[in-house]
Amino acid sequence: MPPDWVLTAEDYTLWVERVVAHSGGFVPGGLAFNFWPATTDEENDSQVLDLLPCRLFFHDGSFLDFSLQVDTDLSHIDYRFHYAPSGGGMFWRKDMHHGHEDDDGQLFHIHCSVDERRPYDEVDVEEAIGEALQQLWHHPTYHPCNDA
Repeated sequence: MPPDWVLTAEDYTLWVERVVAHSGGFVPGGLAFNFWPATTDEENDSQVLDLLPCRLFFHDGSFLDFSLQVDTDLSHIDYRFHYAPSGGGMFWRKDMHHGHEDDDGQLFHIHCSVDERRPYDEVDVEEAIGEALQQLWHHPTYHPCNDA
């Protein structure tokens, strides 16, 4: 999860920007964030931080498509990290969303292929980028599905 210095949504955006910058990859057009009310209750001014879908390209042409939302406490509401080779397809995709929890027993899962989904621990943007880089550097011997 984010480092201890990340206390606000603004800190969170800075942290994500730093993680992406240190990955060695690039996001055409940069990252885009939205803040929107988490509730329609006028007395509750909580906000949701939304990282809009983006594509982080790596030097070999592979890429990580990702988007996420965090709440006021900087806890994930949902996320999607999809790592793919340069020609498209999928190495893996890590998701947190409603819809599979009855089958998987939890909100977090990894798609190891189009037809294979497994329960997986929650990840953040730094861990997902780190796993993409680990696979990039050690491919084909490393794959996070081998750990699931």
